Amino acid sequence: MIKAARVREINALLDKAGVVSIADLARRFGASPVTIRRDLLGLERDGYLLRTHGGATVVAPNGQYEPPPYAIRESEHAAEKNAIAAKAAEYVRDGDTLLLNAGTSANALAAELTRRRDLQVVTNGLTVAVALAAAPGAQVFMIGGAIDFKKLGAVGPQAEEAMQDIRVEKAFLGMAGVSIEHGLFMHSAAEARINRRFVASAREVTLLVDSSKFNMPSPFRVASLREIHRIVTDARIRPEIREALQRMDLELVVADSLPGARIPG
Repeated sequence: MIKAARVREINALLDKAGVVSIADLARRFGASPVTIRRDLLGLERDGYLLRTHGGATVVAPNGQYEPPPYAIRESEHAAEKNAIAAKAAEYVRDGDTLLLNAGTSANALAAELTRRRDLQVVTNGLTVAVALAAAPGAQVFMIGGAIDFKKLGAVGPQAEEAMQDIRVEKAFLGMAGVSIEHGLFMHSAAEARINRRFVASAREVTLLVDSSKFNMPSPFRVASLREIHRIVTDARIRPEIREALQRMDLELVVADSLPGARIPG
């Protein structure tokens, strides 16, 4: 594919998804990562995108990445998120003390946890707290702070301060992106800071990420993969990602196959 056509398609992908990764673009176009980086550099110079580690994001009017609204993200990869939530719920027992962060993956898990009794849950997620109202005997501690309406969750100094003295047995966290080499990422500095506190507060950290999140570029780092204990993902995880994770000292759990999904080799 000639450069002009490739660049037009990269722009179209950004308009649709809001974010692209170098690895995925290189596979899609049969081009080298170096070639894709040059394309992204040119698009950044023209003001079409912001480059991040491993890829690029769209540019909002303020020059920062603007994630899609919550309702749109909730519908994206919904079947995968539900399968992941059902599998992750197997690691929760009646009476457990948990932390769930804001976001669509944690909200899917919260819906699954209505089958548990007497949970004590800390969260910064508005939708997570509401979903847990249906869990028998649940006690929910809602962290206060400035509301991020894209995530429907509390962030900022007040939320971070509230976490200083909180310790839980288990944390279940969704993330915007996961890099094998560099760890966990969020779309904003405020999200990254509060999730850093979440990782530090839990004895056991389980990551809830659908397979599209691996090597998906996001600019703000939360933690390394060495700081978590388990990843729950879906059956569409790519073989090379699965193999890389299995070489690390963490537990990889793949949710049951989805209709029409092919489990990679």
